[in-house]
Amino acid sequence: MRQLVGNKSSLEIINSSIKSGNIPHAYLFEGPEHVGKLTVAKELAMSLNCDVKNGACLECAQCIRINNNTHADVEIIGLDNKESLSSKQDVISIEKVRDIQKKIALSPFEGKYRVLIFCKAENLTLEASNCLLKTLENPPDGVVIILLSVNVGTLLSTVVSRCLLIQFKSVSTNLIKNYLVEHYPVSEKQAVEISRISNGCPGWAINAVENNEVIDDLNKVVEKIEMIVKGDLSLRFEYADDTANIYKKEKKLVKEELYIWLNYWRDILLTKVGLVELVIHHSKLDFFKLVSDQLSIDKIFGVIKRLIATLNLLDSNVNPSLTLEQFVISLPAINSRIN
Repeated sequence: MRQLVGNKSSLEIINSSIKSGNIPHAYLFEGPEHVGKLTVAKELAMSLNCDVKNGACLECAQCIRINNNTHADVEIIGLDNKESLSSKQDVISIEKVRDIQKKIALSPFEGKYRVLIFCKAENLTLEASNCLLKTLENPPDGVVIILLSVNVGTLLSTVVSRCLLIQFKSVSTNLIKNYLVEHYPVSEKQAVEISRISNGCPGWAINAVENNEVIDDLNKVVEKIEMIVKGDLSLRFEYADDTANIYKKEKKLVKEELYIWLNYWRDILLTKVGLVELVIHHSKLDFFKLVSDQLSIDKIFGVIKRLIATLNLLDSNVNPSLTLEQFVISLPAINSRIN
């Protein structure tokens, strides 16, 4: 099982409630993806069902099965086969919630508690949320529900009010770097680069160390961004159209790409103000200098603000084609010839 990197205070709140015996029937973990919400949720499920002690021993049959996602009384909704949040924005339907309600009406099969973990509570439909609300209002004995969310503002206020809200924050770059150096065969330089790219998300950094494809995929997106920044308006419109079509099927994938755009333009801004030692994508430093020499700080800030606005608009379920077209139109023209 992965260790929690940072956010120790969140885990302490949960452990205190378990030790006191005052266990809420529902928790709501809010915070960015890959900061440890699922890790803590699984540890909570272990603590509730552990055979050995008042906490998670990680070694008994109960803890092992929960860690391996094979425990009969612990269900994780929204997890793919690689134990990572699914990139597909599959909605959680009312039928799914009703099916779960039938299961939790029964006594636990092999543990002390039935635990439901909703990895993407934002994916609950309105009907599913209202259906789940009935369970939150009158929970069966021996049932604990854990909702994971990147933004509680997207959830029904009535659902939020019936949960114990625990917030998770981004983790410092230095803490992530130290963890990677201590637990993986990476150099200090590699750990620094990966921790910077991670945006304070240790889960992403660990995935990047364990799977080379994570960095390869990132580099492909960076190359694509550079092509769009260099490109003319027709190429940018083509990119907006293609990305909008992908968004209809893979919302999370597109949002992750837009966050890479944010890091890209953050690097350009850092280059502009002379803080090149903080640049993430050092291999692109020559191009960042070329772009920053052509743009004012206000222009660069304007692109960053537009990216943030684009992400917020997409979260508001506006027309993705129009939103992405407006973004690419706002990009400044760049003379990409390096003298």
